[in-house]
Amino acid sequence: MDLKNGLKGIKTKFRGLNSIRMKILDRLEIAEDTYEIRLKKPLNFTYKAGQYVSIIINDKVNDGRGKMRSFSLSSSPSNSKFISTCFRLPKKHSDFKNYLMKYPMGTEVSISGPRGKFILPESTEKLVVMIAGGVGITPFIGMIKFATETKSKQKIKLLYTDKSEKRIAYFDELVKLDRLNKNFSFNSRYKRVDPKFIIKNCDPSKVLFYVCGTPKMVTGVREMLLEMGVSKKVISFENFTGY
Repeated sequence: MDLKNGLKGIKTKFRGLNSIRMKILDRLEIAEDTYEIRLKKPLNFTYKAGQYVSIIINDKVNDGRGKMRSFSLSSSPSNSKFISTCFRLPKKHSDFKNYLMKYPMGTEVSISGPRGKFILPESTEKLVVMIAGGVGITPFIGMIKFATETKSKQKIKLLYTDKSEKRIAYFDELVKLDRLNKNFSFNSRYKRVDPKFIIKNCDPSKVLFYVCGTPKMVTGVREMLLEMGVSKKVISFENFTGY
């Protein structure tokens, strides 16, 4: 989307990118060391479930990676009040996250985007199997909420892995969505996905795979699927590199 023509509000330039200012509305702890940040959604800001935006701050960042970081959106495009993303916040974290967590409510940050092709397919004929590791759930929760709200016929199964029950983000919301949407179901697991677990939950030859997590997790799952005979054409993936 061309932000020049599609948004109302204050616009700025950052490294040649168009951006719009959004106010921080809220910060919620949604799992152990995991937080959701919500930003006031401007009029006419549109995006597709699964896309990401870049957040740009004004303060000096000393980690060598600059003032802009990209975040997948966990909110549904149907939400008219805010957009949201989530991230881990371990004891040792970046200056960038530190600023986002300490800014007073109402502080404005610049948002560039949306971008990305990690979105649900146009056709709803095949089951979509989402494999999420940790905060790799972020784009998936937005997709699932949007599919539920729009009463999409898309069948979705989520396989969600993390180290412990305490670290499973959006668990209560996923339970609710499972109840509301007859086309959605999920299984959580506290160890890595393996071929046996995948075969137990789907026929690998008849589904579309979406994988999101750390680069190591995504690479491992993708290689495993290929070894199982899954075509690379039906595997979509996105990495969370950390920030």
